[in-house]
Amino acid sequence: MLVSVWLGSGCTTRECSFGRIEETPEACSLEEELDFVYDVLKDTYLFADQVPDLDLGQFSSSVELLSTITATVTPTDRYSFLLARQASDDRNDGFVPGDWGFRLGRYRLADDPDSTHIFLTRVFGTYELEPSTPASEAGLLRGDRVLSIDGEVLADMGNSELSAALAPAKAVFQMYRESTQKTFSVTLEKGAFARYTVPVVRVFDGQTGYIFFDSFLSRSIQELDVAFAALRQFDITKLILDLRWNGGGRSDASQHLLGLIAGEGADGQLAYTLAFNERHADCSSVYDVAFEKRTHSLPKLEEVVIITGPGTASASELVWNVLRAYVSVRVVGVESFGKPFGSFPYQFCDKVLSAINYRRTNAAGQSVPVEGIEPDCRLYDQLGGPLGSLSDNLLANALELTRSGQCLDTFSQLDVRLAPQSSTISSIQPPARKYLISGQDDPRTIY
Repeated sequence: MLVSVWLGSGCTTRECSFGRIEETPEACSLEEELDFVYDVLKDTYLFADQVPDLDLGQFSSSVELLSTITATVTPTDRYSFLLARQASDDRNDGFVPGDWGFRLGRYRLADDPDSTHIFLTRVFGTYELEPSTPASEAGLLRGDRVLSIDGEVLADMGNSELSAALAPAKAVFQMYRESTQKTFSVTLEKGAFARYTVPVVRVFDGQTGYIFFDSFLSRSIQELDVAFAALRQFDITKLILDLRWNGGGRSDASQHLLGLIAGEGADGQLAYTLAFNERHADCSSVYDVAFEKRTHSLPKLEEVVIITGPGTASASELVWNVLRAYVSVRVVGVESFGKPFGSFPYQFCDKVLSAINYRRTNAAGQSVPVEGIEPDCRLYDQLGGPLGSLSDNLLANALELTRSGQCLDTFSQLDVRLAPQSSTISSIQPPARKYLISGQDDPRTIY
């Protein structure tokens, strides 16, 4: 029999009763897998007391079992999942075996409020440190509208139909670019590419740093170190942290980011704690997480402004929740996903089970609202220009908030909804960092 491994990391070494699953399936039969998943949920699942007694013989897969249980608990569990181990490894390491290289957003236009349209909200490979992707090599840009794929018109297309349209390995995309008011076509073929998690760093007004941070991956710690080392060349007193698409990831990367932002002034102080189910209540104090000063930690900041979107979730929301107990934190964008929970994944057979095990609370005893973080300046991404430029309305509003304490814009007339997003994770090594400090210009482009 194989010993089960849960992948959490606490900040103390005291023992507790959490996670002591004795064995994982040996033969990995369906019966063994169902027993394993059910045993974990009955033991360490945050809502273990709500797991019903079930006849496991009725289930054809462990995914079906998990889905059945998560649909019955209160609050509704939108967070637990089960992945193939290779997919989980790819996700943590940042590997995409094949994709187009863009993210999509669904918008209603002010001059066409009755229809929905699909736009490119992010094109990977368009910033200097990012290796190229099929989309970037074709010259596609953030803000381009996708009119059709292989002749299928995307306006008003539902999610399942859109996913089907995006399924082929090669397709012809008809696009429209607002800046040139031209329609054009490109043929794209899916390919592997690297996802660089900190591709944009800027300094405004000589004292306000800006970092676009895309995901908490295993590679992110090194990338964050280089970004913050660059910011330390300046007298940074305020920070704009762009997490609009950051859906979370590794807890060690989130702890590292917290140390870079606030470790200088809060070193050794409580950042957050984990609360488990009643069966494992003795473990809550074991997993107290403290701030840790890092080599490139910024001096104590006056203010942090976080840019959020509907996909801002989990570790990204944790950063907001932890920091607001220590520093002035304001938010620009729309409500985040709303995930105050986390999990220690269990590996078994060729799968990884991530069923939520705990709720995270900050030093003031606060958690992320399940309704999401409410922004101080509520407005949608207008897709007005490259990330890091003041033609990006979310960045422009965040910067104005640091300058005057006011929002530039009122609530947008555009109506955005999440559309199926491309998988955008890669383990390919990024190119060497390059610094592009533009003389005495303001803003200064770090990279």
